[in-house]
Amino acid sequence: MRILLIDDEIVALDALKKRVDWVKYGFSEVLTAQDAATARAFLEKDRVDLVLCDIEMPGEDGLSFVEYVKTKDPATECIMVTCHADFNYIKKAMKFGVKDYILKPIDYEELD
Repeated sequence: MRILLIDDEIVALDALKKRVDWVKYGFSEVLTAQDAATARAFLEKDRVDLVLCDIEMPGEDGLSFVEYVKTKDPATECIMVTCHADFNYIKKAMKFGVKDYILKPIDYEELD
């Protein structure tokens, strides 16, 4: 299985990649992107099983990216990771079929 982690903050992205034992959950490949454009390029080549995506990023935001993902491949699960506990964001994420909405700073035990 493949997972795609997307966050414009490199420190957050590196922590997310390193602090979770993705192999333990069956992920053989962990892809990372700092923006939606790079993430879209990954998805044009191959599918991923899970996307963990920040909401606010330069360029395309995470919510519109997740809408694209679910349109392209509805079987891909998506989880939003953000510092915004905004009801409108949560409502929109639910509309797109997001599996979970995790607030930053990430509680890695909860994520695990």
